Amino acid sequence: KVPVMMRSIFYLLQSSVASKHVSSTAKHIRKSSFVHVRHLNSRQDAPRRTFFRGAGSICQSVIATSPSRSLHFVNLQAGPGIGDETQAAEDDDTEHHIKRYSLRSVGGGQGRGGRPSAVITTGTGHTLETDVPKNMGGDDSAPQPVEHLLAAFAGCAQATAIYVGRRMVPRLAVAGLDFELEATRDQRGALVEPIEKVPNIPSRLMKVKGTVTIRLMPDRRSGAIRSPTSEEMAMLAQQTELRCPVANMMLASGCKFDIDW
Repeated sequence: KVPVMMRSIFYLLQSSVASKHVSSTAKHIRKSSFVHVRHLNSRQDAPRRTFFRGAGSICQSVIATSPSRSLHFVNLQAGPGIGDETQAAEDDDTEHHIKRYSLRSVGGGQGRGGRPSAVITTGTGHTLETDVPKNMGGDDSAPQPVEHLLAAFAGCAQATAIYVGRRMVPRLAVAGLDFELEATRDQRGALVEPIEKVPNIPSRLMKVKGTVTIRLMPDRRSGAIRSPTSEEMAMLAQQTELRCPVANMMLASGCKFDIDW
């Protein structure tokens, strides 16, 4: 009886400490927002419909919604790529499937040095710039790096969703995805001192929440838009988050998704 009682006391103390930590953490949360990303090549006049709510690829429950009903899908499991070992590492033909990316970054500001801004040139010939707000020592001349990360997720999910929809049976003709996203992180993960101390709080994003509105293309022959089932929308959302390299990496880091599709 004594060991059982001691364990109970330990769990109560542990819960109390965790509760105080959560309360303290709230004061250090930094939010990054990325509002209304639209695929520029899609039909702007295509109908806008919101079908599905998902809390990330490794969620315990997923809710599909429509104007007439609300369904629950429980225990969707993560596929390959979410975990410590990947199928690619075990594939003897891996090299044949590898896609590579490269870039060159020059930092320090416009000849002044000591500034947190950077100009990046990608291997495909495109240029990106990053900076941070003035209250963080920057000039606020370009998006913050984390905003680039959210933009990368939106763009990657856009391309992946079109591919997933095209390969589904029956085919789901996705015209485009519109995103409204907000991310949070605990600033202490990056700012804790002394600087030689390993932070006990992760600097990664803690959570990404928001909405994704899916627009569908009309049938080429009839001009009508086929209304997908809730199961099809659940499949599109789940497989997009699993197959999008940016989403896959974010989820594997421990970042939580609370995104309404």
